Amino acid sequence: MDRSLAEILREECQMVHKGDGGWKSVAYNTAAAILSAQYNIEVSADNIKNRVKTWKRFYAVVSDILSQSGFSWDATKKMITIDEENVWNEYVKSQEDARTFRYKVIANWDDIVDLCGKDRATGEGFENSHIDDVSPNSSCPKKRNQPSSEIRPPKKRGTPNVLADLVAKMASSFKQFINATTQKHDPLEVYDEVNAILELNPDEQLKACTWFIENEKQFLMLKTLPIERKKGMVLMFISPRA
Repeated sequence: MDRSLAEILREECQMVHKGDGGWKSVAYNTAAAILSAQYNIEVSADNIKNRVKTWKRFYAVVSDILSQSGFSWDATKKMITIDEENVWNEYVKSQEDARTFRYKVIANWDDIVDLCGKDRATGEGFENSHIDDVSPNSSCPKKRNQPSSEIRPPKKRGTPNVLADLVAKMASSFKQFINATTQKHDPLEVYDEVNAILELNPDEQLKACTWFIENEKQFLMLKTLPIERKKGMVLMFISPRA
């Protein structure tokens, strides 16, 4: 889902749906409608906004960590590595926000750097960060491994009426969703937590996401468990019972 969202935002940027104040409402609404239809779950524009904020926070914290001596990025495991444990312990004494990133897997780190890295390079804080306006002398992040001379026009997603219908359907469904008697979690937050458990196969990830969205207390428990115990808890709930 993160990968799909990144691709959607790249296309939205190419369509000039980003300005001085950040992403335009049409970009958030379009992304929410497409993900809702693609994954058959209710995703709102606010969900997308919060996810982008999370990416910016990840970039701010991790890029600062990697700028310090003794820390590096493992491109295979998609996580921070350290040379000495005591160096990490000293660092987090003054950087409390970094503590949870010790074993955190960020599978879409390349996309985060692509979409959020330019903001830090231009000196903007991650809370107010944005990609520069599209102009003849500037460009949005391009898809990786694709030469700029071969950039293709954005793919058409269907007629405006079809997109409008998708947005309207999503808005109606989400209203029912938030008014339900059982409080459900942000689907993107659940996906992020489950996706960090590397040993789960795609089917198990999908089942886990579906189950934890519906079960608030169990999801809160999952978040508090150490990474090595998360898989056992997930399988306990999603495996067929005799």
